[in-house]
Amino acid sequence: TAFVIAIRGVPAIRIIPGTRLTKMNDVKNTNQDWRLNLLRWMVIGAAVASAGYASIELFTNEFSKALILGVAALIAVLIARFDLAIPGTRSTFYPKTVFAFWGIATLGVYGGVLLALAAALASRDSIRTDRQGWLRLAARDVVSAFAAAVAFHFAVDAFGGTRNTVVAGGFLIPNEVVFAACVMSLVYFAVGALHDILEAS
Repeated sequence: TAFVIAIRGVPAIRIIPGTRLTKMNDVKNTNQDWRLNLLRWMVIGAAVASAGYASIELFTNEFSKALILGVAALIAVLIARFDLAIPGTRSTFYPKTVFAFWGIATLGVYGGVLLALAAALASRDSIRTDRQGWLRLAARDVVSAFAAAVAFHFAVDAFGGTRNTVVAGGFLIPNEVVFAACVMSLVYFAVGALHDILEAS
């Protein structure tokens, strides 16, 4: 036996090229899928909680505000699906953002959240063709609107009480409202961008 081993050598273990690397990639992909699914379910859960809170707040307000919200939601469903490309740039104007901002500034947290949800319902084609993709985007918009609404009203309360105003088209707009609107926009787009980055990574 020793003579045969010395002449022929020890039989080599056959290794299929790329097998180990493939297994490592499979483990890595599994971990990424688990984290991605966790992120998606967390965002969807936060969106459901935000929508539930907004619905409760809606029913505790005056009927006139609920009527205004209903009309605005109907308009959002009809118009929000028409995204407009800005001429001369690579940017796109999304009407759904305007509805969310208007709802936050005019009606409060519940207005922004429910109008963001109504605007998401405007994507009827996406609901039919890619329900999971639509659900993720709708959850992102709702969570972004909720965070922006909280930031807006926190900024107004924190910096309120000043009498300085900005004149815009004959309207006197308090400085704290202008500042809060900037904060609202920043938070809305920051939350959406963070969600997209985590989804891509």
